[in-house]
Amino acid sequence: MEDQNTSAHDQKLSEKRAEQQQKASEDSPLEKRELVMHGAKLKCPYAQAPGELKVTSNEINLQDQPFATKGDGNNMVNLQFKGTCGHPKWPARKMSPPPCMSVIKLSPWQNLGTTIIQEQTALVKESFINCDPEFNAATATPIPKVERILTPNSQPSRKNIIKNFERTTNYEIDLFDTAKFKVTEYQYPPSMEDKKSVDWNINYGNNDIQELKDRGEYLNLYVGDKNCYNSEFKVFAYLQKPNEKLYVKVKIKKINIIPRKDWGARPPQTGGKYSYELLKVPLDEYYTTIVIHHSGNAKHFPTVNEIQNEHMDDKGKADIGYHFAVDKNGKIYEGRPINIKGAHVDLANTGKIGIVLLGDLSTDNAGVDKGFWGKIKINREEKDGDDYITDAMEKAVLRLCIHLDQLYKIDHVGGHMEIAASAGTDERYCPGNLTMARMDGWRKILEKKKP
Repeated sequence: MEDQNTSAHDQKLSEKRAEQQQKASEDSPLEKRELVMHGAKLKCPYAQAPGELKVTSNEINLQDQPFATKGDGNNMVNLQFKGTCGHPKWPARKMSPPPCMSVIKLSPWQNLGTTIIQEQTALVKESFINCDPEFNAATATPIPKVERILTPNSQPSRKNIIKNFERTTNYEIDLFDTAKFKVTEYQYPPSMEDKKSVDWNINYGNNDIQELKDRGEYLNLYVGDKNCYNSEFKVFAYLQKPNEKLYVKVKIKKINIIPRKDWGARPPQTGGKYSYELLKVPLDEYYTTIVIHHSGNAKHFPTVNEIQNEHMDDKGKADIGYHFAVDKNGKIYEGRPINIKGAHVDLANTGKIGIVLLGDLSTDNAGVDKGFWGKIKINREEKDGDDYITDAMEKAVLRLCIHLDQLYKIDHVGGHMEIAASAGTDERYCPGNLTMARMDGWRKILEKKKP
C-alpha cells in the first residue's frame, strides 16, 4: 500500500515539474501581447470614425510594414483622423465641432510593450494615448529618429545602381504642400536592402545641400520652409553617393492673386468725405506690418464682393478697406490697391497691409476677456460665428504673408486686436479667437515679431 502511495506521489510530482517546465518555456502575459504595425486602426470615443496610425519612428519592417513605437505620438503626424471632434468641450464653449486634425493634443503613449525597436519601446494592442483636444498653435515637433543599424552583411550591395527616378507630382507645387518621388529603374536587380537603403537629399544651389532622414524607394517631401517660396531646387536619390547627373527639379510656385477686375470689384468712391490716399513713398520702405482680420458678424463664409459692399454702403468707406482677402477655398483676392493707404485699423493704418479672412472666426464673443487685450475696449456687440479656418485658408494666408515679405520690409505680423491694443483705440473682437489661437504659430513659421 505504501509503495502504491509513493508511486502515485512521484507521478504527481513528475506531472507538476513538466507543467512548470512548459510554463517556463512559454512567453509571459506581457510578451504575448500583439505588437502594433503601421496602418493600425485607432479608436477614439469622440471621433466620427476610426483613425489610422502612421508610423514614422523607425525603419524595422515586418511584411513591408514598420513596427509602431512610443515615438509615434506626434501631434498632427502619427494619429490620422477624418471628420470633426465630438468632445463635449466644444458645445460647452458654444463652438461647432472643429476638424479632428486641428485639435489633436497628445500625452505620451502608455501601457507599452517590452520589445525595444531602434532604441524605442514598441506599442502593443493594449497601448493607449490620451488626447486633450485643443487648437494647436505650434507646428509639429520633430519626429524621434535614430541612426540605421547596419551589419557588414546588410550593407547595400552596390554603389550608385539607381538608373532613374521620377517625380509623381507636378513640377510646380505650392508652399506647404507635398512633392512625391519614386525610384523607377536600377542598373542591376536590387536587393531588398538596396530598396530600403535609398537615400535622398535636396540641393538648393550654392552648395546648400540638405540630407533627408527619409529612406526607401519612395519619398514624400513636405515643403514648409518659407525660404523655398518662388524657388527651384534639385532632389537626388542615391545609394552610397549621389550621382550629380541624376536629379529631378521641383519649383515652389508664386501665389495667384485674383485681380479686382476678375472678381467684379466696384470702382472706388472718391472726393468729398471719402479718404482714398495715394501713397507717394517707396512701398518697400512704407510697409512694415501685416494685420490679419476676419469678416466677422456671423456672416457665413462671405464673398469679397459682400465685404466691399458692406464697407462702401454701410460704413461709408471709399472702397474695401483691406488690401487682400482670403476665402475658405484658399483663393486670394486683390482688395484695395496696395499703393492706396488701407482703411482697416482705426487711427493706425500707416505702414500696415490689411488681410481679411472671409469667415466669422469668433466663437466666444460673449465670453471675451477684454482685460486680456490691455487698453482695448470692445465698442460693439457681435454675434458668435460658426465658421472655421480651413486648411486651404490657413496655407493661403501664410503664403500671402511670405509673398508680401519678399516685396516689402515686413517686421511684424499680428491680429487686428493686437494692433488696436498697442494703439489704444476702440475696436472690435477681430480676427476672432480661432485665428488668435494660431497667431503665435504663424509668427513662428513666418519668423516675424508680435506688433
